[in-house]
Amino acid sequence: MNPMQKLILLFVAALVCGVMTACGPDLLELDPQEPSDLTVAQLVAKMNHATDPKGNYRNAKTYMMKQDLSSVKPGKKEYYATEIQFKAPDKMRTTTYRDGKAIAAVIFNGEQGWNVDLLKNRSEKLKPGLPLSLVRIFTQMATPGVNITKIFKHVTIDISYKDGTKTYRLICDPGVDGIAPYIIYVDGRTFLTKKLETIMYAVDGKEYLYSANTMSYVWIDDIRIARTSVVYSLNQTDISTLKEFKLNLDIPDSEFVPPVPFNHVVTDKK
Repeated sequence: MNPMQKLILLFVAALVCGVMTACGPDLLELDPQEPSDLTVAQLVAKMNHATDPKGNYRNAKTYMMKQDLSSVKPGKKEYYATEIQFKAPDKMRTTTYRDGKAIAAVIFNGEQGWNVDLLKNRSEKLKPGLPLSLVRIFTQMATPGVNITKIFKHVTIDISYKDGTKTYRLICDPGVDGIAPYIIYVDGRTFLTKKLETIMYAVDGKEYLYSANTMSYVWIDDIRIARTSVVYSLNQTDISTLKEFKLNLDIPDSEFVPPVPFNHVVTDKK
């Protein structure tokens, strides 16, 4: 499985909560490190081999993933569940549940996107520009078989040897005004993604570092997928645990359109 996928899906879930990536890279570590002994293409190939040696994920037409999520703030802890559905070539839906009830979703059908309030059966279409660009990039990064060099305008690579550990760093710049670079840290021994960072801001405009860390992996159907991930942002910690992952399910296109609001339903009276 794409080793970045689960981390990226946490970004999509963040859209439901009203946070976005910001334009200011000041909080990111962008100072040059040691020159890499691999090219970007060579590193990506090693990452794919480490997580998807038989190509099962890269050749998948659909997938479904369910996760449990605990969100911890000072004096408060909340529990959620998420379900991610993807259908080739570019459709994705992330649904958030609380107490077993679907409460919100982010939907992208390849051209348009929506934030959906499932409790009120209302949807808000994402406007062209930053919000839609973010969802499009997230979907591309979570798409089986898509190379990051096809997603980002600029991708650079270097190496750090902090604490004696070799780590590759990919700096991925989408080249879109208002969207910060994504920094991907890859273990130099296992070629598994360790961490993904970017800059985000809350609804009040405050910028902060968003750091998504993979803590453990598990093999499912010859695919190595992140089992536990931890996201640190402001004073909040989100812990995500994989519950279910399946490939090549029959997912109807209707999953990637927003519900019709109740007040728009027309009933014939006789």
